[in-house]
Amino acid sequence: MAVSLVSTGVQFPDSTIQTTAATAGAAPGLVLISSTDATAVTTIDINFSASYNNYIIVSQGLQPSSLNQTMYIRFFVGGVIQTGSVYGRNSGTNVVGAGQDFLNSTFIAVNAAGNTSPASGEPNRGMNFFINMHGVNNGQYKYLYGNTSANLGSSLSGQLFAGSYNGTSALTGIRFYWSGGDTFAAQGSIKLYGLKNS
Repeated sequence: MAVSLVSTGVQFPDSTIQTTAATAGAAPGLVLISSTDATAVTTIDINFSASYNNYIIVSQGLQPSSLNQTMYIRFFVGGVIQTGSVYGRNSGTNVVGAGQDFLNSTFIAVNAAGNTSPASGEPNRGMNFFINMHGVNNGQYKYLYGNTSANLGSSLSGQLFAGSYNGTSALTGIRFYWSGGDTFAAQGSIKLYGLKNS
């Protein structure tokens, strides 16, 4: 039987929240590694573990501090954030013609701009996503795919997205941040689950 392991987020002076993957001693299966509550920070960083090669990442109720923000993803290699043109991304929304397809991007986009809105004291409004992440320790390109849904107050938005890290080094962590450098609203969470290797 798998054992759930949880670590708490730590906020650093540069407005970063970092959660560290717990050491897994559980049997093969899906394990909750960390859970991070969003606060007024500009990035949320979550560490991966060599004990896991595949992950599921789930968010609930995340919001930026201003309108028309896109959530971006970047990865860490050896603890260093990768900012170069090493990502592939593809996303499509419920708006015809709103898809984006790039092979040499500096980030992976989770949602389309305009598909988020500030919390405005309404805790039921927010962006939710479900991400499948594959092969983070493999000596090949890394891939993810997922879906989002967001309550915009007057409508519901949803989309699918996919991305890749076009490098062969093992990934050691993931960063979530908003396109305009916005802070996160103090609501919502991100949970990291690992599929135990053996």
